[in-house]
Amino acid sequence: MARLFLSHSSRDNVEALAFQRWLVANGWSAEDVFIDLHGIGAGERWRDTLRKANAACEAVVLLASPNSLDSPECQREINLAEDLGKQIIVAVLRDVQKDDARLARFADRQFVDLSAEPTERMEPFEHDGRMQRVEFHAPALAAIKARLTYLGIAPGSFAWTPHDK
Repeated sequence: MARLFLSHSSRDNVEALAFQRWLVANGWSAEDVFIDLHGIGAGERWRDTLRKANAACEAVVLLASPNSLDSPECQREINLAEDLGKQIIVAVLRDVQKDDARLARFADRQFVDLSAEPTERMEPFEHDGRMQRVEFHAPALAAIKARLTYLGIAPGSFAWTPHDK
């Protein structure tokens, strides 16, 4: 089962894929990262699949954008993660300020801004028949990596009770 669950809006699929690719490039296996664009079979109840993946993971990364913060599905994912005591890392994708009322529930958490300047271009990739180019703030990525490492959810670590559980 995946150790990380990426909560994002389907309107942010390209950015979510770029983030997943960054994780894999930094040592996480593709199996360590659940993203709802892969692995949900024909006829499968997708909400059940999301719920099971969320329940089984060790941490949730919320890719925060106006799309995800307004999404009832993303809110359900975060509610479940909170109910289960999961670690939640809030990573702002774009167009959201730290004082945005939709982020108020995370006021006790430090979050990172992937859109802060300067940004670095991630490795381009093909999605839906087009080359995609995404840029993220390297210090924000480093902060996420450091937090996941601290929690014991890092490449090379094995599933165990992480810090702060």
